Amino acid sequence: MENIKLAYDYINKVSSWDKTLWYLYEEIDLENTFSGNAKDINSAFRRGLHLAIYEPNKFKIWNEGFIDGCSWGVDTLAELLVKKLNLNKE
Repeated sequence: MENIKLAYDYINKVSSWDKTLWYLYEEIDLENTFSGNAKDINSAFRRGLHLAIYEPNKFKIWNEGFIDGCSWGVDTLAELLVKKLNLNKE
């Protein structure tokens, strides 16, 4: 849950057009699995993070749909984002 919260804090601070998550998709060779733009993926990711934190009973089914559409789960992308940006500075 810590990675989810750190990613949520990050995604809420950056521009909706921030390409950090988009570039992460390119690094893991998934840019062809999402037919949208940086703003679209950020919005969907933010929604998933919000559900994980504030409405966990809805998160599981929503995350399954996210995985079907984007190949990776919100929780996994949050973990990768936190690791890439060193957000957990322990």
